[in-house]
Amino acid sequence: MPTCEILLVTEAEVKSLTALSGNVDIKKFVFHIPIMQDLRIKQAIGNSCFDALLDAIENDDLTALETTLLEGNNRSFKGAKMALAWWVYHAALPNLHITTTASGLGKKIGQGFEGASVDEMNNLRSQAESYARYYTDQLIGYIKENSDDYPCYALASDTLSPISTDGYEGTSGIALDWEDITRPNPEHRTLNKE
Repeated sequence: MPTCEILLVTEAEVKSLTALSGNVDIKKFVFHIPIMQDLRIKQAIGNSCFDALLDAIENDDLTALETTLLEGNNRSFKGAKMALAWWVYHAALPNLHITTTASGLGKKIGQGFEGASVDEMNNLRSQAESYARYYTDQLIGYIKENSDDYPCYALASDTLSPISTDGYEGTSGIALDWEDITRPNPEHRTLNKE
């Protein structure tokens, strides 16, 4: 469950910053905002920077540096809102295609509208994820390049951003060194050897 109630991006900003159509019902994506904010932005910038941003928004006293972190500098850095908007779009795409109702999962068909295929939706999700990762990496890079301006980031662990997978593409589990698993230990006896 998301831990934040203060949102870094509005529904209107998600629509204007991404490919999400302006007439999409906000119920299809709004619940993704606090979730992606917690899962993606908080992880990227660290707890202290994240909490400082939320406090500043809640108290309505954002500094110029915090505003830049959120909205970008209108040049090469687009800000945390851009990254978050694309993460929300990425997460919301399946909900735009498939709806959960009391009778189960379904998709709307009719009125001259043809739903996207699963492959088309997966292509859009892949593209949205690429954009989201790009803007998240840009956010992390901006904070690192301007670390004197964002001392809260120095308190964050380096393991928070970017996530190192060492080539592992899974989402959970334990990565073990294959050689340590497959190399027999000479001290162990071999049982049932004939």
